[in-house]
Amino acid sequence: MSWSLLATASGLIGALKYELVRLGNLRSLRGAAFFAFLGSAILTLPAARHMVGLAHPAPPGPPVPTPSLSLLSLASSANVPSASGWSSALLHQYSPMHGGGAWVVNGGVVGMVLPGAVAAGTAAWLGATSIGYEYRYGGGLLTFALLPRRFSVLVAKAVVAAFVGVLLCFGTTVVAYWTARLGFKVSGVEVALPSQLMLAGWCPLALAALCGALGVVGGAVLRLRLLTTAVALAGGALVAVFLPRSTSLAMPYVAEAARRAVRLTPGITDTAALSLLLAFPLAVLMLSGVLAVRRRRVV
Repeated sequence: MSWSLLATASGLIGALKYELVRLGNLRSLRGAAFFAFLGSAILTLPAARHMVGLAHPAPPGPPVPTPSLSLLSLASSANVPSASGWSSALLHQYSPMHGGGAWVVNGGVVGMVLPGAVAAGTAAWLGATSIGYEYRYGGGLLTFALLPRRFSVLVAKAVVAAFVGVLLCFGTTVVAYWTARLGFKVSGVEVALPSQLMLAGWCPLALAALCGALGVVGGAVLRLRLLTTAVALAGGALVAVFLPRSTSLAMPYVAEAARRAVRLTPGITDTAALSLLLAFPLAVLMLSGVLAVRRRRVV
């Protein structure tokens, strides 16, 4: 038993070293990081421009109604009851309000998910690329010859992709901070931008790491990197629904699915419905990825 655990740990460490060496020689990593930083800078500009508009308001005109971004209004449009326990867990009111520099660096009215979403998407793409290389270009002939334990290879790729996601999230946050700072300086607007805003919060870091790992697992099942990236981001959006002060785009869909599960399944509780909605899709994806790596042939 102890020998088997030692062999598993040794195989995992060897797979991690192998993936880190390959990561250093991966040219697409530099290109993906560049586009992630560029995307974070570009997507920060609308929020900065909006703040500049608040500092220099336009002449008054007819009032324009603004849609509410809170989950309560979204769920109400889907006819979701607010009297059950799961609704109290999901239908918390949170609207991204103007919060000065922090509001701009986090993406503003886009949903306060940037620049973490940019890092998560890039990490998912790189994760799908790393596992797709083994099958699409025959790299697995060498990889699995050097590292016969395929599960260790899958875990190592997921860990490395998660690590890349964390690094990208740190980088995109720094880029967003300096983009906002430069925009305010050019516009002559004084907005508080403390240096602490350059540090990404734990929520975007965790979601970027999760999407990177899901990109690897999903890429073992799906052959298209674009589709794998979309599935990984959907998984991250699903997990984000249950985080505090979340503005995940999946919120109204999760609320509607929970309402239907409670109504159609006899005896199911609201807590069980929420747990299944979160755990079942992720568990299916994980198990499918493990089975695909174990049984899929390399040609």
